[in-house]
Amino acid sequence: MLERISTLKAEEEVANLYVKGKVVSVKNIDTGKYGTADYYISDDGTAKGQLYIFHSFNVNNEKFTDKNAIQAGDEVVVTGSFTNYKGNTPETVVKKKSFGFYRKRFWKQ
Repeated sequence: MLERISTLKAEEEVANLYVKGKVVSVKNIDTGKYGTADYYISDDGTAKGQLYIFHSFNVNNEKFTDKNAIQAGDEVVVTGSFTNYKGNTPETVVKKKSFGFYRKRFWKQ
């Protein structure tokens, strides 16, 4: 799916996608006014081929209330509209709500 989003022209959008990946890193989780999170996912959980999940809501379109709700290594499915911001940053479209559809934590032993 990242390939499809990466080939979009700058600011062109594609709606109603479901994208699965592993969390690479979490940039921010706002548990206050907005309740959204900014994080990166990729197919294999590495920095190669990342997709930026920008101002996205939690599972079931709910606000984030826990700063540790998502962590590197978690498997997620995000749904929403996606764009290739400025032609070089594949990410979710902030003005069109995106949210976690599924999340699974893989506990390290």
